[in-house]
Amino acid sequence: MITISTSKRGYLTANVNNIHIHSPYDPVREAERYLRNQVSKAPRTVIIIGECLGYLGQSIAKIYPNTIIHPMWLETTLEQNALPFSYETGWDPSKPMSWQEFISDILSKGVVGIQILIWPAMEKLFPQEISKIYQYILTEIKQINSIKSTVQHFAFQWFKNCLQNSNFIEGYYCPVQKEKIPYFIGASGTSLSEHKDWLLNNHKYIRIIALPSSLCFFRQLNIPVDFIITQDSGFWADYHLEYLPYFSHIVCSLKASRRIKHLTKKPLLFSNHSWYEKIIFDDKPVLSLPELGSVIFSAIEFAKTMTDDAIILGGADFYQKDIQTHIRPHSFDQYFDQLGSRFLGELTQKYKRMIDFNAKTIKDNYRSIFSLDYYRDWFAQQYKDTNLNQLTPHKLRYYDLPVYKSINKKEKQSLPLELIQWEQADKERSQNIIGSIKKTARTKQSKYLTEFFPLDYEQLSGYSETERQFHLNKLTNTWLSKVDKILPLRSPNV
Repeated sequence: MITISTSKRGYLTANVNNIHIHSPYDPVREAERYLRNQVSKAPRTVIIIGECLGYLGQSIAKIYPNTIIHPMWLETTLEQNALPFSYETGWDPSKPMSWQEFISDILSKGVVGIQILIWPAMEKLFPQEISKIYQYILTEIKQINSIKSTVQHFAFQWFKNCLQNSNFIEGYYCPVQKEKIPYFIGASGTSLSEHKDWLLNNHKYIRIIALPSSLCFFRQLNIPVDFIITQDSGFWADYHLEYLPYFSHIVCSLKASRRIKHLTKKPLLFSNHSWYEKIIFDDKPVLSLPELGSVIFSAIEFAKTMTDDAIILGGADFYQKDIQTHIRPHSFDQYFDQLGSRFLGELTQKYKRMIDFNAKTIKDNYRSIFSLDYYRDWFAQQYKDTNLNQLTPHKLRYYDLPVYKSINKKEKQSLPLELIQWEQADKERSQNIIGSIKKTARTKQSKYLTEFFPLDYEQLSGYSETERQFHLNKLTNTWLSKVDKILPLRSPNV
């Protein structure tokens, strides 16, 4: 029970079951002393976990007036009796949004310069709740930084691939209507082998979408694959696609590996609708898919656009041994000739290090790592109310999908696809596209170029407008100079 009383110096104070939340003498001085011990320079944003009567928030507003404050009260009574202070958004249990939504909204505005403060007395009273909130914030920040780092590393590669692939393909396919037939998605997890007999008996009655890493499996069983979906910008997809066994529609975006142009001149294209894709497609019809971080999610979204029937998931296990197929071949194997192999992923040095340093055993010898935990949790939340199915209950219980029980044994018909003709690629067309892209980049740099420099751009949040524009111009000039090096694009007739 929370009791509000007056301190020796006349300030409000509180205790819970006779445990003092604030000093019974001078809670103002107590909060300022705690703040100076925890914070050495002005943070951009502070999240207060376990705010009480507002003394910590008041101290932050007084000492660091430009800092954005987000208090979190774990008890509504404390929020109702808190002293007024200026904060941007706050949370307490009476709010309609969850604390996870509250934190995600804060972090979506940027994670640079964030500091987390935990009021010590509340940590003693609510150790589990506060630990859960704290770990959630750290995990989200780590994931956001990881995504931004990945985007910053690959963004220009995706852009370059778009230009090169658009210069070589002769046309592309686009779906015209949905089918009424089950779609099976084959990923590379070890559980895929459990579905071998079912696939051999039923492949004539379903559409099969194969991830590049599962092509070997389907080739060995001589099972035709309707679609091969890839979004990797290079390397892994390049080598997996060597197992392309027979005619299949390659589903990809223009951002995918430039090896695509050697495998097909007419892929089934989808667009993530980046600003430069819109310039390249120039209002032509094209399948639209959301931009997602993993090819398995893109495969699910693609299947949702193609069928009104069940979507069956196989081999999407989300545990660490799935990654064996992604290890072979590894670009650094040359440095580990005695320890590595380009043909057996489990013998490579990288795979050995990954297993040694991530010993989080889930069941038997299946292990998990941070990125797979994140994928799995996101997957479970995103697709819990869709028509996704599994053939057998997932042994590790990572997600709870209904088990697919019956199939209508009606042989599949021809695919409902339309071929979109692409105008002849030549140097003039390529230069016109790049000219439009460069002009758009210069005029809308703060809107469009930040995807190429997300980490650098976020650092500018504390700068004045003049300084921000100066540094953004530098980033723009760097980007434009890299674009100029792409020219001249090769004509397919050269």
